[in-house]
Amino acid sequence: MMFFFHGDDFDPGGRAEPARGILTQRGLSSLIVDQPSLLTGHGAANTGLFVRRFGACIVRFAEEPPTPNDPPCDETWGRSPSAEMLQAALPANASGSARGNDATTTLRPYMGMWYGSYINGREVALSVEKAEGDAVYADYVLGAGMESDQPAERVRRKGRIENGELVFDEKGRNILRYRLRPDGRVAASWLDKDGHGRLDTVLRRVN
Repeated sequence: MMFFFHGDDFDPGGRAEPARGILTQRGLSSLIVDQPSLLTGHGAANTGLFVRRFGACIVRFAEEPPTPNDPPCDETWGRSPSAEMLQAALPANASGSARGNDATTTLRPYMGMWYGSYINGREVALSVEKAEGDAVYADYVLGAGMESDQPAERVRRKGRIENGELVFDEKGRNILRYRLRPDGRVAASWLDKDGHGRLDTVLRRVN
């Protein structure tokens, strides 16, 4: 079983088809995954996102040879909210309403629920509920992690619109930043309050 990733310094690219041909000629059971989306670099297989998407396929391949009836190797995890995530992320008033003065017009495109996943294998959602004056209120929801001591979390955040960007940087808390992209999605960044870590992802609106 072989994986080839985008941006791997040790892989020049174009190796999947030759590898597949060589293994087929030798009559060996094989499964090759070529440059899966959102997984980049030589260490991509060390991430939680890789385990979420390919863990079951790897186990299945290790137990018996692949067959044409096998489910897709790339799991759909992270493409749509899990049932647990939806339950945790939906606000009491799911429709929401922007209220306020200067923040309202610029906030309106951010209103509602946005969903995505981090490279560490945790789902993430932002439910933007309202504005009061210049303050924006939202719920930040983080899905359960890969370890048993990483339960799902939901926290209330207070932020603001700054140069078109939605920013949550309350004192003593990790920083969240969101910016609308031309394709209608949101570029999202989580930054450790002490500057020791950063996670970037892209969120899409959940209807």
